[in-house]
Amino acid sequence: MFKKTFHATHPDMMKGAGNDDLRDRYLVQDLFAADTVSLNYSHN
Repeated sequence: MFKKTFHATHPDMMKGAGNDDLRDRYLVQDLFAADTVSLNYSHN
């Protein structure tokens, strides 16, 4: 149902996180696409 589920991130998980790590965790792909509804879920 959801394209991606975003989970809460503990501050300790962010120590040493590089660009690739941040992209994998937080980037929403294809946010706007013609004639499409895509669902992403974020929760704490």
